[in-house]
Amino acid sequence: MLAAGVGPMMAMRIVLTNDDGFESRNIQALFTALKAAGHDVILTAPYRNQSGLSALLGALSDLPRTSTPSSGGLIATGSPGVGPTTIAADQFYVDSSPSASALYGIDIAAQAKWGAAPDLVLSGPNIGNNLGGITPHSGTVGAAITALKRGIPAIAVSGVNGDPATAPLLAAITLRVVAALDDRGKIALPAGIGLNVNVPGLDSKRTAASYRFAFTQIGAGGDPVIRFTPNPGVPSTPTTTGLPPDHNPGSESNAFAAGDTVTVSPMQATYQAPPDQTALVLAQMRGLFSSALAIINPKLINISARGFVGVGSAVQIAGFVVSGGSAKTVLIRASGPALTAFEVAGLLADPVVELFDRDGGIVATNDNWSVDAVKAAALVAAAARVGAFAWTPGSKDAALLVALAPGRYTVVVRGVGDTTGVALLEAYDVGID
Repeated sequence: MLAAGVGPMMAMRIVLTNDDGFESRNIQALFTALKAAGHDVILTAPYRNQSGLSALLGALSDLPRTSTPSSGGLIATGSPGVGPTTIAADQFYVDSSPSASALYGIDIAAQAKWGAAPDLVLSGPNIGNNLGGITPHSGTVGAAITALKRGIPAIAVSGVNGDPATAPLLAAITLRVVAALDDRGKIALPAGIGLNVNVPGLDSKRTAASYRFAFTQIGAGGDPVIRFTPNPGVPSTPTTTGLPPDHNPGSESNAFAAGDTVTVSPMQATYQAPPDQTALVLAQMRGLFSSALAIINPKLINISARGFVGVGSAVQIAGFVVSGGSAKTVLIRASGPALTAFEVAGLLADPVVELFDRDGGIVATNDNWSVDAVKAAALVAAAARVGAFAWTPGSKDAALLVALAPGRYTVVVRGVGDTTGVALLEAYDVGID
């Protein structure tokens, strides 16, 4: 099934980089395509091929004159360490690593042209895929990670092809990914989350719309193992031994192996994005993927309800079930004073939360979550893990962090001294994987 079409994009300020060097046909084709789509683009790419350097920073200032010609021979030995490519306006080479090239675009070129950071850093398209275990070594991915660490949305794109005939098609596929994330001229990615995109071998006679997109995860397998060879003169050739098989059907390596599929994997500075952030990316990009797509191992990680807490039978009550064969850690919160930040009127000033098992026995209760410093630290850590909004220490909100055996449970929120008001009840699965 073909992916749904993507609508027109609004102009963005984009820094384009790679690890193959500024003369790569792929990056030049993408620069042209982005400009043709109306984007304001600055290219800042390495002077020479810098593959396999991961997020190595390299030299970040006072670059010496070049000691060799550029990879394609366009720039001569003895040229400045940073300079215009001479190919087109707003293009610069940087005789350093891919990460340094991205930073030059962010800190120097973008500031000189826009007086601001870019809306997006695009790294690639790389010649050769970056899947699974090889991903942490990729200079293409490393440049994107560097941008993410600076708080700038980033996408790493890698493809099988380095053929000039397919470079425009690879660029068109990349534009489809960018368009799927367009939100009125901004990239709709959660803060700190980027994408690792891998494109299969391309047929120049086909269109970008004819290729299937799969929403995937960065896995462990699917790539050769790189080994150090201690013997002089013996090349360190990647081998296919020693890597455990990747049995995850949702990993990018396995999806890619099926052929004819562009894989799109959310990542953070440690590569694979958390499940809750992954779901946000999928919600934004769903139109790019087949309607049959499903998130691998989907889980409900949070339930919440805001309502008026009365007295007697009018207290706030919610139920949930812990399934499976083992205990699960659950965070339960009753926000009253914390709702002040959201300008909620008539909030419950001092909530108490109570947890009951299926037989009506009390499991746990709490009033004033931060009285116990040790428990409060655990609650703060759990809230951060699941993405719950932060509370002010010393507030009269109530919370529980409990390990629960499989079974049915009931949560009750009431006010101290039969007080009433609006409260937000939340329950989170802290053991998400």
